[in-house]
Amino acid sequence: MKLLCMRRNKTNRFFVPLLIMMAVFFVTACSKKVDDANFSALLEEIDTYISSGKVSDALTALNSASKKVYSSNARLSIYKRYVLLNEDAKAGKVLANGIKALKDDKELCAVYAHYLLRHGKAKEAVKVSSSLQGTSYGSVNAEATLRSSVDNASYHDSRYIQTYIDSFNRTKNGYWLRNAAALLMGSDKKAEAVALYPNEMQSSEDALFWACVFYDKKDYGSALDAIKQAKELEGFEKTSVELDTKLAALESDSYILYGDEQKAYDIRTKFLTTHTLTSTDSSYSLVPSLLVNNAYWDKKHGDYVSRYTTLNKLITQWQSFVPALIAYGNYALETSEMSENDPLTIEVRKTGLRSLDMLKYDKITKIPVEDALYQMKDLHAPELVAVRQRLLDASKKDRSLNEKISSVYDAIEGTETATNLYPPLLAEYAVERLLELGQYDEAKALFCNYIKSRYSDSENIWENVEQFDYWELECKAYFEAVEGDVEKAITLYEYLVFKAQRKSVSFVTSSNGNGYAVEPLVNLAVIYDVLGRKQEAMKLYRDASSSTDDNYTKAEILYRIACIHREQGEGENAVSVLQYCLDLNPGHEKARQMYRILSR
Repeated sequence: MKLLCMRRNKTNRFFVPLLIMMAVFFVTACSKKVDDANFSALLEEIDTYISSGKVSDALTALNSASKKVYSSNARLSIYKRYVLLNEDAKAGKVLANGIKALKDDKELCAVYAHYLLRHGKAKEAVKVSSSLQGTSYGSVNAEATLRSSVDNASYHDSRYIQTYIDSFNRTKNGYWLRNAAALLMGSDKKAEAVALYPNEMQSSEDALFWACVFYDKKDYGSALDAIKQAKELEGFEKTSVELDTKLAALESDSYILYGDEQKAYDIRTKFLTTHTLTSTDSSYSLVPSLLVNNAYWDKKHGDYVSRYTTLNKLITQWQSFVPALIAYGNYALETSEMSENDPLTIEVRKTGLRSLDMLKYDKITKIPVEDALYQMKDLHAPELVAVRQRLLDASKKDRSLNEKISSVYDAIEGTETATNLYPPLLAEYAVERLLELGQYDEAKALFCNYIKSRYSDSENIWENVEQFDYWELECKAYFEAVEGDVEKAITLYEYLVFKAQRKSVSFVTSSNGNGYAVEPLVNLAVIYDVLGRKQEAMKLYRDASSSTDDNYTKAEILYRIACIHREQGEGENAVSVLQYCLDLNPGHEKARQMYRILSR
C-alpha cells in the first residue's frame, strides 16, 4: 500500500508541470499568431501611408514597427520599406541589428552584404557573407571577395576557387568555372577539377580547355570527347587558326596516348595539308611539333622520302626548333651509315640493273653529318648535347676513347648549379654516355654524387621511388643489377615497367619514335630469364620488340626470344624467329650460327 501511494504522488508531480508547459505553449502559440496578424496589419497600414504620400506617418509607423520585429522576414519587410522611402541609414541599421540577432540566416546575410557593397564596404561585406560560399547566395560573397581584392590581390590564389565557382553558378559564364579548374589543376587536385566539368560547352575555346584538363588527368578518352564537342559546336568552322592548331595538336597527342597512332597521324596530316604554313605566323606555333611527330611516324614506317621532305621543311622554316634539329641529326646519322656493301648488290649495279630495294635506296636523300652539326652550331640547348656528340663521332671516325670521354666532361663543364649538381638532361647524358664508352666506375661515381646533391646522401631515399625522374630510377636499377643486388634491381625495374608512366607526351620527346622506354623492359626480361621465369621473360621481350622501331634493337630482342624457344625444345619456333631476326640484321652472327645449327 505504501509503495502504491509513493507511485501516485510521483505521478501527480509529473502531470502538474506537464499541464503547465502545455498551457504555456498554447498561450505562446496563440500570442505568435496574434503578433503575426498584428504585424501584417501594421505593414498594410504603412503601405497605405506610402501609397497616399503620407511619408511622415509611414516613417513613424516604421520606426515603431522596427522595435518589435524579431524574425528575418519581418526585418527584411521593414528594410524594404525604409529603402522605398530613401531612408538608407535606417534600412542599414535594421539589417545590422538583424545580423547580430540572426547571424546564421543566409538570406539576411546576403541582403546586408549587398547593402554594404552598394556603399563601397567590400571588406565588411566579405565578413558578413563568408557563410554563403557554396550556397545559392554564394555569388554575393564572390562579388564581395573580388571587389575587396581589386587593388592588391593575386587572383591565382587558391582561396578564390569557391569564389569563381559561385560566380559561375550566378552568371553561367564559363570563364569563372575555368578559373576555378585551373587553380585546382595547379594545386594537383585533378579529380576536383574534372568534377567541375559543365553539362554543356559554351564555345570551342571552352571545350579545348576542358579537353586539356582531361588530358592532364590522363583521361584521354574524355579529352577526345571534349574535342569532338568543340568541333560540333555551331560556328566551329569560323574559329581562329590558333585554336584550330591547338585542337589538332591535342587531339593527335591524345590518340597517341590512347593507343591509336594511325588516327593521330591522319589528324596531323589532314591539318598540315589544309593549312598554309608559315613560320612567321604566331598562330601556327604548334605546327613544328606536328611536323616532327610526322617525321617520327615516317621513321617508324621506313618512309625516308616523306621523312626527308618533312625535316627539310622544318629546318628551312623553324631553324631553332630543338626537336626538329634532333630529328634532323638522327636522320643524318642513319643515312650517313647507309651503304651497299653486299657483293651481290655491287655486281648487279655493274650491269645497270636495279632491284626494288635498289630503287628505294636511290630515292633516299642523304644528309651529311657535317650539315646537321652546322644547323645546330649556334644553339646550346641541353637536349642537343647527345645527338651532337654522336654526330661528332660520326664525322671524326678517328676520335680516340680519351677524346670521347673528355667531350663528356666538356659538355657538362660550367653547368653546375651546386656541387655535383647539373641540369637533369645533362646529367642523364653524361652518365649514359660514360656507360656507352665502357667507363662504368666513372659513370656510377658521377651518378651517385649527382643523386646525393639533388636529393640526399641517405640510402633510404630510394624507398620513395615516386620522387625520382624516370632516367634516375633506370640508372639505379642498372647499377644494382650489375653489382648483383637482384632483389633491388627487380623492384626498381618492375616499378618502371608496370607502374611508372612509360609513354611520353608525344613523339617529340621519345627516343625511339613510339613513346615507350625499351631498355627497362629488356633488362627486366633478362633478369627473369636468368632466374628461370621464362614465360614472364618471353612476354616482356615481346612487349619490347613491339615497342621499338630500331631494327638492330629488335633483332637482338628476337634473338633472345629464339634462345628461350630453343631451351624449351621449340626448335621450329626458334627458327621462325631467327629468320625474322636475320632479315632485320643480317650481320647478327650469334643468330646466324644458331639458325645454321637448328636448320640442319
